[in-house]
Amino acid sequence: MSWIRPTRRIHLYLALFFTPWLLMYGLSAVVLNHRDFFTRYYGGHLFEWELEQELPYQADWPDEAEPHELGQNVLDDLHLAGAFWAQRSGDGEILTVHRNDPIHARRIVVTPKDGTLRVERQVFRIPGFLWRLHSRRGYQHDYLADDAWALSIDVLIVCMVFWVVSGVWMWTKMSSVRRWGGASLAIGFALFVFFLVTI
Repeated sequence: MSWIRPTRRIHLYLALFFTPWLLMYGLSAVVLNHRDFFTRYYGGHLFEWELEQELPYQADWPDEAEPHELGQNVLDDLHLAGAFWAQRSGDGEILTVHRNDPIHARRIVVTPKDGTLRVERQVFRIPGFLWRLHSRRGYQHDYLADDAWALSIDVLIVCMVFWVVSGVWMWTKMSSVRRWGGASLAIGFALFVFFLVTI
């Protein structure tokens, strides 16, 4: 039995299935690689925040309270539960909670001393949207959707390794393109090694 045909089919259909992920990583890499250009395009601020609401908020936090725990309490009070990270200012007077969201990222700033809470929403821009998707990773959050996203990235990683291995294997079985394929492989490795020793 020849494995060429089924390998080609799997190679093809996996690539088609993961097209949205590959486009996202390809386009977001453009943003990461040319951040200065996009920052200038948006007038010096790639990420811009607008005030969504400001509320009175009473909080009496002990000095040893963990930012993550406090952030979770704040998001629960606002009914904005989801993946986030939080930090306290050096003097502990201000808590900033960053609520991760690909489309509408939010920043919540709590100032217990003044009894205020400010919710800011990041202005939607394609570069920022792609940036957030690119950097969204890991299983550290307590939400099924975030774990499912992280799992999809793991599967994509496995598929990329499969594409490389299966592509090289199929090339070895095609005598008509063996010479040009070998040249492409050799040049690619040589250029990669060149960058490794020079950058």
